[in-house]
Amino acid sequence: MKLIALLFLLTFSSCYTFYSSTGVKFHKLHLSNDEVLTFESDERIKNIKPFNSTEFNNFQTAVSISYRTITKYSIKTLEDSLSRFAIIFYNPKCKSSVNTIQKVSKIASKNKAVFLVSLSYNINSIEKCLWGTNLLNEPILILSAESYGRKMELKKLLFLKDICNDCYSKYRGDLLNAQAVIFTNGSYEILFHFDKEYVESKMD
Repeated sequence: MKLIALLFLLTFSSCYTFYSSTGVKFHKLHLSNDEVLTFESDERIKNIKPFNSTEFNNFQTAVSISYRTITKYSIKTLEDSLSRFAIIFYNPKCKSSVNTIQKVSKIASKNKAVFLVSLSYNINSIEKCLWGTNLLNEPILILSAESYGRKMELKKLLFLKDICNDCYSKYRGDLLNAQAVIFTNGSYEILFHFDKEYVESKMD
C-alpha cells in the first residue's frame, strides 16, 4: 500500500523531491517519460506478460522476438531457481547503452545469469540496440509501467524499493542512479557503476 501511495504522489507531481543516502535533500524538475502509451498497442507487446524463471535459457532457438515485463514476481521466481544472478538497467534511447549491452552480451554468452532490463517500452530503440547480440535469443525484459509508473528513473527506484526495502532505506533517492543489482543467495548488492569483470566474477 505504501508503494502505491508513493507511486501516485511521484507520478502526478511536477517537482520531485528526494533524499540521498546521507540525508541531503535534492530536487528534480524533470524526469523522462516512458513511451508506453505510444507502443502499448503495438502487436509486439500488445499482450505482454510478466517474465518468470522458467523462460530462462528456453529461447535459444526462438524464431521471433519475445517481450516480457519484469516485476517483483519475476525476481521471486528467479530467486527460487537461481542462487545468483544480476540485473542491469539501460535506456535504449541513450547511445551510451550500446557499450553496456555489448558487455552484458559477452557475459551472457558464457551462460551466466545476467538479465538486461530496459527502462523504456520503446521497442524500436530496444531492437536497434540489441540487434546482432545473443540477447535476442532470450525474452527481452522491460521494467513494468503497470507496476511502477511511466517515469523511467522512478520506475527503477520503485522497482528496487519493491524488491528490497532495506536497499531503499540505505540508498533512498540515490537509487535513481543505480545501474545494476546483484542477487546472491537472498542478498542484494546495488551497483552504481557497471563493471563487466566485477559482475562476471560475482556470477561464478
